[in-house]
Amino acid sequence: WLDRAVETAEAVLEHFGDQEAAGFYFTPHDHEKLIARRKEWMDGATPAGNSSLLHVFSSLHALTGDNRWLHEFNRLARVYNGFAADVGHGTGHALTALAIHRHGVGVLTLGPEADWAGAVGFVRSRPWQRVYLLTSDEFTDPTTIQFCVGQQCHLNPDWDQIARPLNGVI
Repeated sequence: WLDRAVETAEAVLEHFGDQEAAGFYFTPHDHEKLIARRKEWMDGATPAGNSSLLHVFSSLHALTGDNRWLHEFNRLARVYNGFAADVGHGTGHALTALAIHRHGVGVLTLGPEADWAGAVGFVRSRPWQRVYLLTSDEFTDPTTIQFCVGQQCHLNPDWDQIARPLNGVI
């Protein structure tokens, strides 16, 4: 799924991206000729594509550690600074992405024999926080659990102990 998400985001960059300015067009570059290609910025009942991409780029950066997704996030986020002040009612989805990114996206990676019940309980206790669950065969000990927010990581955390110091972060 992660590989597919990266492939899809790369296709978005290629087909909908604007090389000269921040933002993504509503139609791909190889679409039939239009009078104008527009970019949608404002959220309505359906979030705008650009505000949804803020969520995508932030998540991909957290999951892959690839700084190109952070670059794309920052490039797009700069546009929303002015919009938030002028039309806050039209930028709710974008502002959510900015807040989640600012407070940190959690990545909980578990070995194949790790305490999945404890991990699921931890995630459920933090419904306001974006936390991704991953599995990995790369740990030496198959019961290993690693929880990271940005560069701050904990191996084999005690769920109660890890939640307290991270409350200020996530």
